[in-house]
Amino acid sequence: IVNVNFILGPILLKSSWCSILNIGSMAAFKGLPGILGYSLGKAGVHAMTPYLASMLGLHQGAEAIRVNTIAFGFTETDQNRDKLRNPDGSLKPRAGAISSMHPGGEFG
Repeated sequence: IVNVNFILGPILLKSSWCSILNIGSMAAFKGLPGILGYSLGKAGVHAMTPYLASMLGLHQGAEAIRVNTIAFGFTETDQNRDKLRNPDGSLKPRAGAISSMHPGGEFG
């Protein structure tokens, strides 16, 4: 993400208006067991966003290049389903702890 933003930044500055949308995660704000590296990486994305916004905004004005991060909650996928659910489909204890962090109490 860092490399892409820094490579594309000069190209985007030639545009009259553009936007950068980084993909963050709620894991950057609420630590989840077993994914320290992922949480740290996403926290870095969130920290980088205002930096990029201020740096890119200096060139053409604050409205010229908008930089935001969207933070998704935990999403159940085929890749992590076996770690979250028992064979009968019920939630494992770890999954219950994760889903309780979501406002709706469910995975996204």
